[in-house]
Amino acid sequence: MKMKGLIVTFLLFLSAVAVLGTQLGAAIITVPGDYATIQQAVDNAHPGDTIIVASGVYSGATIDKKIILHGDPGGGSHITSGVHYGGSAALDTAFHL
Repeated sequence: MKMKGLIVTFLLFLSAVAVLGTQLGAAIITVPGDYATIQQAVDNAHPGDTIIVASGVYSGATIDKKIILHGDPGGGSHITSGVHYGGSAALDTAFHL
């Protein structure tokens, strides 16, 4: 009976480590280093990941998950085209959430 309790406790411990490891294992994704576009980076990111956009000219993106997005700290990241805002209006935005 003691052995079953130890096995169950060990399996619960492994499950907790797996869940915490997933949350702590957030990735840093670079554009254009890892992906050529912001949208590709967003599409391949997981919740909690950080996307860092280097200096350059990019189009916007649709963001559908909880990520962190940083541009070049020197202000060299420029969005020149947007994502259609939706509906019948001819409006674009840099990012659609």
